[in-house]
Amino acid sequence: RSEGGAGGGRGRQGEKEARVVLAPEEKEALKRAYQQKPYPSPKTIEELASQLNLKTSTVINWFHNYR
Repeated sequence: RSEGGAGGGRGRQGEKEARVVLAPEEKEALKRAYQQKPYPSPKTIEELASQLNLKTSTVINWFHNYR
């Protein structure tokens, strides 16, 4: 299953995106958001990404991996 947009179809086969290392306070904020709503709406994801200064794809992937 391909992840829509995140790293796909750029023509750089074999190259991976650099890993995103989250700061402890970013992890805490994401965990708090998860406890309130494990399946956030796109609007909530956008707001979290904006507040934490992260890409929306990073926030989406964090939720997918944390579940």
